[in-house]
Amino acid sequence: MRLALTAVVSLFSLIADIAHGQSVSSRIGGQVPDPLSAPLANAEVVLKVAAKGMTSRAATNESGVFVFPGLNPGKYDQEIRSEGLQALRVEGIELLAAQRWHQVFRLELPTLAQEITVRAQAESLNTVATHGVRGGALTSREASDLPLLQGERGLPQHDFVRH
Repeated sequence: MRLALTAVVSLFSLIADIAHGQSVSSRIGGQVPDPLSAPLANAEVVLKVAAKGMTSRAATNESGVFVFPGLNPGKYDQEIRSEGLQALRVEGIELLAAQRWHQVFRLELPTLAQEITVRAQAESLNTVATHGVRGGALTSREASDLPLLQGERGLPQHDFVRH
C-alpha cells in the first residue's frame, strides 16, 4: 500500500513538473509583402488589446516578418502601416492559450476616389433700372437712332467690323 501511495505521489509530481514547464502564453506573427509580393521591411505593426486599450508596437524585419510573443489569451486588434501604402486593420483576433496565430498581410497602393462636381449656371442679365439708368432691350427704332462711331480716319461703320 505504501508503495502504491509513493507511486501515485511520484506520478502527480511528474505531471506537475511537466505542466509547470508548459506555457499558456500565445503569440501573434505574420509576414508583410508589398504590392509586388516583395518582403516589406520596416512596416509599423501596432497590436492593441481590444478590451484594455493597451498597445504594443513592432516593425517588420528585412524579410517582412514580425512577431509579438508572450501574449495572454484574449481579443486583439492589429494595424499595419508603411509610408506610401494603404494601412491594413484586423479586428477581433481571438487568441487561445498557447496559440500561435500567423497571417500574411499584403499592403496595397492607396486608391484615390475623387469626385468633382461643376455646376454651370448662366447669370441673369439685370434689366431693372438702378441709379437712374434704364435697362432693357432696345427697339429697332432706338437702335437706329444711336449715334454711329467713326474712326480717326473717318471710316464708315461697316469698315469697323472688318478691322
